[in-house]
Amino acid sequence: MNYFEMTYDNATNYLIRAIHQYCVPGIICNVCNSSWLAIGLQYPKVNINESCMQYKDYYSRPKPYQWAVHHEMKPATDKIFNDLFVLPGTRFGPLRGIAHWNGYDFAWPNPWTPLISFKAYQQLKEQNINLPAIAPTQIRMSDQSDFKYYEFQIHAKAALMDSNVKTCKRCGKNSITKPDHLKISIVPEQLDEEIFRIKELPEIIIVTENFKKAVEKLKLQDICFKKVKQVQFV
Repeated sequence: MNYFEMTYDNATNYLIRAIHQYCVPGIICNVCNSSWLAIGLQYPKVNINESCMQYKDYYSRPKPYQWAVHHEMKPATDKIFNDLFVLPGTRFGPLRGIAHWNGYDFAWPNPWTPLISFKAYQQLKEQNINLPAIAPTQIRMSDQSDFKYYEFQIHAKAALMDSNVKTCKRCGKNSITKPDHLKISIVPEQLDEEIFRIKELPEIIIVTENFKKAVEKLKLQDICFKKVKQVQFV
């Protein structure tokens, strides 16, 4: 089976300004002398539970903290996310904001956040596509009418192949940039959904050939695909 990078159609024209309610703060590391956060990891169905409500301010401010603070807060972060893959910069909670025009079947506040209309979601489910769970957004139209789109909770289930890039042993930062041709590895037993992210580059969204064929069959709008050069099953 082939796999494809999913992105938006550059020909579309609309504007959505939105951001998730909470964020795992960025990290400042005195070992690699960097301040960083990852882009693309988003869990709209995750929220701060009662046992961690006292740390709400920590997850509400987009400021970076020293590694020691992250280490101290790790038990609370683990309680919130359970076994999910998390990096500094991981956003969670509902997506909030304003849309100045409704999208098509898909809508994109940014290149790593695909939103889908409920109609399109149902159509894909009817094609027996195993989709990630969806969460309602808290986006409103600029005229205060409803913005009827949902956000996928997309998990990171692939890894880059041949990524011989140095990673800081303390904070985990790497210097990977998106290659011209993607080569990814996948554990088939873990692939229970047909949309997923790459752990090292979570802003990239990968879909199965089944998903691509269903989208094309249904003629869903504002979505494009680029074939992944190589896939290895491990």
